[in-house]
Amino acid sequence: MSSWIFPAAAVLAQLLCRFPAAVVVFPGRLSRRSISRITTRPDPDSFPNMMKLSLVVMAMMADAAKVRTGLLKAKDPCPEGLTNRFPDGLPKKIVLVDDENGGKAMNPMDSVFDLDALRAALKEDPEWKIGMPWLLKATFSSDSQVDRTFSFASGDTGGFLMITVPAGVQDKDIQVTDNIEISGADAEFQYKKPSLWTSGKIVMENICLAPRSCDTFECPSPAMKPKGKGHFGFSAARCCDMRMCSEIEGVCLPNSMYTKAANFSEKKGHDNSTCCSPKYCPNDLCKDDTKWVSKGDVVLGSTKEECCERLECATYTCSNPALMTKSPNYNEDGTPRYGSTDDECCAGKYCKGFDCQPSEDFGLKPGAANILGNSKEACSDVKKCDTFECPNNTKWKPNPAAVVGSTKEQCCTKIMCSSYTCSNEALQKKPGQATMQGSSDEECCEKKFCSAWTCSDPSKWVHLSNQHGATNLDRRGFSDEECCDKKFCLAETCDPATQWKAKEGLDKIQGSTKEQCCEKIYCDAFVCDTDVNNTGVGTQWYKRVDTNIYKWQGSTNEECCMPIFCSQYTTSHPTRWTRKKDPSAKGSTDVECYDPLLCSDYCCDKQAGLEHRPNAEHHQGSTDEECCVKS
Repeated sequence: MSSWIFPAAAVLAQLLCRFPAAVVVFPGRLSRRSISRITTRPDPDSFPNMMKLSLVVMAMMADAAKVRTGLLKAKDPCPEGLTNRFPDGLPKKIVLVDDENGGKAMNPMDSVFDLDALRAALKEDPEWKIGMPWLLKATFSSDSQVDRTFSFASGDTGGFLMITVPAGVQDKDIQVTDNIEISGADAEFQYKKPSLWTSGKIVMENICLAPRSCDTFECPSPAMKPKGKGHFGFSAARCCDMRMCSEIEGVCLPNSMYTKAANFSEKKGHDNSTCCSPKYCPNDLCKDDTKWVSKGDVVLGSTKEECCERLECATYTCSNPALMTKSPNYNEDGTPRYGSTDDECCAGKYCKGFDCQPSEDFGLKPGAANILGNSKEACSDVKKCDTFECPNNTKWKPNPAAVVGSTKEQCCTKIMCSSYTCSNEALQKKPGQATMQGSSDEECCEKKFCSAWTCSDPSKWVHLSNQHGATNLDRRGFSDEECCDKKFCLAETCDPATQWKAKEGLDKIQGSTKEQCCEKIYCDAFVCDTDVNNTGVGTQWYKRVDTNIYKWQGSTNEECCMPIFCSQYTTSHPTRWTRKKDPSAKGSTDVECYDPLLCSDYCCDKQAGLEHRPNAEHHQGSTDEECCVKS
């Protein structure tokens, strides 16, 4: 059984005790929506009492429904997850013109809420500002026979956050949004119209008064982004920031068509057109390429695929149709055949396919790939080294003295690593270079060992061990990054702390000296102790003076000031003071450099009829005149 029925059931049990002659039957389940019917088998004499019982039960069910409605409405009344700013000091339910219970009539411009409580809350609310968008929402039930209007008062427009409650409406949620037109100190929520209101009460509850939140505002342009949670307003100016190019993922792609604008890190933008500089195809990209031709337009790109068009053999005509046949337009794998030369697009009897015999003495003529023919006379020459190509040109080079030959041993000489110079100082010759063939870093060189490297700046780098700890193999490298560890600044470097302070982001600064890690603290802003007038001179210290070539550094008296010692000072009242025993005492006044001589410690000459003056312990002196009086 639903919880809303419990109060009715309890009272019904009491009534049955009072009317024992009545038997109440509930056919079917008792639900929160209705009790389908109540059937009784009464004693004829108790019929009037049963009528009363029926009326009581119906009233109890109505009250239970109201309780349930109230529980449902007790939740936070504000929409969109807004925080309710309706003042805690005001009632959560307002009953206006309750004429049946002695409620007061209302004139237009009468306040609905307690004026002092409303203003006290709104003038302290940081978001209640003229021009800010706010929301007012409440649940209204009206017994009025006419529509009635309420709003916050404003001198210019006649009101803002204006709500009109339709006549006879019940449990109606009404919500309005508007811009604030008056300060919190002058705010007043009023009954506005139509006229004097004397009857037909209106109940206002579940009240929400809140500033509009940027959380639900949609920025109007892709160039903008939401500022994030916790911002109030309902406009692009308050709720949105311009996007920065550096925040956009995937911008300026592909790299072959775009490059980041010069001021990319500070530039506002949201796409390639606003954040990037276009790359236009180079004019000579496809030049001298038999398989590509320039598109001839102003095109974005930096690759042949973007800037050029393929030359297909399908559009090519062989130069000598009598000795050539056109190759198929498509390769065996189904891809188009590309090219613009006989060699690429035509098949013919070229000398490149002729077998010169004997091969030891004869070879193809130079340029055989472009010579049409199929005979020894047309295609063959006596083999000479000038037509022989030495294999692996990093290990062999042509022998200019050789004329006839067809092998690398006949026509070429070895290239030895001993004559090669490694391309950069980080490399060294491999062991056994005298017997190794080659003329490249890969063939002849290897990376040097870290044992030969000296870290560039000992204040920023510390040398790694020459061997790897895990393998005991020599560590290879020839740079700070490979052979050294970075030194990062420590707070301890900035010592003494009275003269140095750590730079911002100290733990990310590479270095180990004061100059690299710290900033100097200068004395120019320091005020010496006892310099009460900020003149540079006190009673115990005076300020050191900077020169054109030297500035004093520090933040203490000892670093920034010169001492004034008591030994340089002499009192004008030697009978009233005795010099302090500390030879290092600083000062230039009696109280700093001397202890007082009190008359209570002085012996008056009693034989001369003298005695201590009254309150001798409060008087300074060491003579009869200062300390004694006639007895």
